[in-house]
Amino acid sequence: MEHAPLLFSLIFFSAFVIYLFFGVYLLNDNPRARLNRAFFAVTISLCFWSLGFAMAISAPSAEVALIWRRISAIGWCTSYSLLLHFFLLRIRKEYRNSSVLWQGLLQLPAIISLFLFSFSTKISEAQYNLVWTNYGWANISPKNALDIFFYAYYGGYVLAILGLLLWWKRTASDQETKKQATLLFNSLLLTLILATFFDVLWGVFFEPLPQIAPLVIMIPIVASYHSVKRYNLLPNEPDRRNDFILDESARDRIYQYLGVAFLGGGLVSFVIYFLSPLIGDKELLRASITGSIIVFFLGFIILNLKWIKNTRLKDTLIMSVLLISIPTIYSIFAQYATITIWAFPISLMIVALVFNTRIQLILITVTAIVSQIFLWIWAPSDKLLLSGFDYVLRISIFAISFLFGSVVNNIYIQRIKDNVEQAEFQKLISNISHDFINVKQENIDHKINHLLRCVGEFFKIGRADIMSVLPDQNKMCRTHQWSARGEETHLQEHTVMSPDSYPWLMGELQQGNLVYSQDISTLSPEVRDEIQRLVGPKIKSIMIVPIEDKKEFIGFMGFYSHQTKVWGFDQRELLRILANVVGDGFVKIKAEQAIEFLAYYDELTGLPNRTLFFERVEQELQMAKQNDTFIALLLMDLDSFKTINDIMGFGGGDLILQQVASKLRTLVRETDVIARFGGDEFLIMLSDIKSNQAVVALAQKIMEIFDEPFTIYGQDITIKGSGGVAIFPIDGVDVATLIKNAEIAMYKAKSNGKNQFVICTPHMKAEVQKNMRLANLLHKVLERNELFLHYQPQIDLRTNQIVGVEALLRWRHPDLGLIPPMVFIPLAEKNGLINSIGDWVLRTACEQNQKWQSRGYPPIRMAVNLS
Repeated sequence: MEHAPLLFSLIFFSAFVIYLFFGVYLLNDNPRARLNRAFFAVTISLCFWSLGFAMAISAPSAEVALIWRRISAIGWCTSYSLLLHFFLLRIRKEYRNSSVLWQGLLQLPAIISLFLFSFSTKISEAQYNLVWTNYGWANISPKNALDIFFYAYYGGYVLAILGLLLWWKRTASDQETKKQATLLFNSLLLTLILATFFDVLWGVFFEPLPQIAPLVIMIPIVASYHSVKRYNLLPNEPDRRNDFILDESARDRIYQYLGVAFLGGGLVSFVIYFLSPLIGDKELLRASITGSIIVFFLGFIILNLKWIKNTRLKDTLIMSVLLISIPTIYSIFAQYATITIWAFPISLMIVALVFNTRIQLILITVTAIVSQIFLWIWAPSDKLLLSGFDYVLRISIFAISFLFGSVVNNIYIQRIKDNVEQAEFQKLISNISHDFINVKQENIDHKINHLLRCVGEFFKIGRADIMSVLPDQNKMCRTHQWSARGEETHLQEHTVMSPDSYPWLMGELQQGNLVYSQDISTLSPEVRDEIQRLVGPKIKSIMIVPIEDKKEFIGFMGFYSHQTKVWGFDQRELLRILANVVGDGFVKIKAEQAIEFLAYYDELTGLPNRTLFFERVEQELQMAKQNDTFIALLLMDLDSFKTINDIMGFGGGDLILQQVASKLRTLVRETDVIARFGGDEFLIMLSDIKSNQAVVALAQKIMEIFDEPFTIYGQDITIKGSGGVAIFPIDGVDVATLIKNAEIAMYKAKSNGKNQFVICTPHMKAEVQKNMRLANLLHKVLERNELFLHYQPQIDLRTNQIVGVEALLRWRHPDLGLIPPMVFIPLAEKNGLINSIGDWVLRTACEQNQKWQSRGYPPIRMAVNLS
């Protein structure tokens, strides 16, 4: 059992190293995150606890053990409150947003315990009853009121953590969070049971053991670390200050130089023995050899750790080795070389200056100062002629070096931050510019919203928006807007404003100037009022960039923050580039819209043309089939429109067409579609029709546009129109058939006297079908000799003599029989056959008259009606 104290010291020291590793590793992941800092504070408190126990257990005397016990109290007095603080930060949003005073009150029991068990010499000495056991120095608690106070604090806070984790598990909406809460709850409950049994109950029945609480509390720490890796216990955004200057290869070179330096230091520590006036001193030789081996071993570890691929793990392990090297080297040369070796950490502090954070510098400085304090207490004063002033001077030098190093490191970090932000912003602009290469109407809204979100999140502002000038109007509209999560928006998207209400702002933007204010409270009252009306009363900082098209102001892009914000010159110029990208996108969309307008809209009236009308009607037909509803197509033609063109000119005719289109827009419903079908014809789709009566009512309403005269060049012109209506699915199931039948009905309306509308009927369609067949048969009627003439005599009533005849054309079809002339003659006129038929009639009539004369009949007149 004689080695048991050293064994326990080694176990507790191992715990110290593990806690230090966890803390530095997770802090290095994101030093700015509150959760990472809170977890680091927990692990540091556990480091004090475990290191104090490691040194106290095997201390050479009760006095030394007491000192280390008081140092360990820094850890066990604060670890419970810090652990509760950590879980509250993670779980409760209300606590994260609470005041510093309230969070400070949570630490009050820990602060009181620190004073009682560590800082107050008189009170703390009375609380420790140290006895030597087979396991080293152990403490027999006096079980007084102060112990009860600590047990109440310890038990209450642990139970609070357990209750908090149980509540988190029950209220979690996802299984991952439930598993995480269960793991942490079980690990902490197991720790509570084990710590209470070994540290409280064991000593009652058996020989007291060293308190193992700092060992068993490793269970929830390991569980927390597992939750970080598996369940995202620390959901923080990564620190943007990456290794922009000190990249991985440069970092590896520094680690290589450090490793080589340690190897050289190991050699130097051995050579020093032969240069020392104490050559021959066996203790010095033993210290030199031991120091050489340890320093050489540390260098060997550093050189091999640099091959680890995981950067965070590598950085943490190497930093842990460097931190351990400081007290290790101090302890080896405490009796002989501490007079010079004390400055060794300064070289590490110089190396720490090149890192992107101050964590390394802080840890090295704190470790050096703490090691000097320990050396001050335990160094053999009979061999070193050092007074307290010397140690204070050394600590002061470390502190001053830290202050100067912090200034240098801050400048360096700021430079890194500026470079990183500049590079990342340039990369962001490059990505956005590349994204806008294929911008089109379908995706421009998505791309602009993505742009605003990326820039807003990059600069951590509250809101961003784009205002665009409405064409042909003295108005501006908020077309796009992004707000950070949880931010209240002052104005809604698509809000319309008048530029005249913001004279100063519009004047600046129209001149191409950026409008920037780090704090709008510093602006003049008039300007401040104007800005607040635009962005809201809670905005503190603004950056508004004009959007231009060939130097013409077409809108602006605004970025707004609830805190004062500085925008650097380079950032402002890069925002101009973004504004140009957005402006180019608007220009491209404008050109695309113009091309689309020409492709799908009538240039004169602005109505959809045939192509777009067909597409929309096809869509409505599909919906009508699914919903079992009716659709009507009204084809309307202006009566005697040619006369208008002849009298008023084509310009007057165009004005008539524009006014007709304008009136039609005001009469039809939103679900209906109007198109200019060609010339003086208009097509109107009437959707969601319930009955024929509904069609009649809508058609009558539309035809009422001709009740009032049209004013052209100051003159009132009365014009009428005729319309034909076809209904889906009665008159057809496709667009072409419906238009054809609507045209049939329209011509029927014209034949009925114009200035009316007619609904297509089966009789009209049958008549058209018949006429189409007759028109086809009429083409070969002469070849088949199906035409013949009847001669109607003309008699002189005075003499009762035939004085002439009139030739009457007749058509006898083999299948259809005798077809009257009022049926086929209009068809012949329409199809252009009337001339050839007329020639045949004239020739046949003349030949018949000649035959009559050759038979001895007197010459008579032959009458032929020509078309």
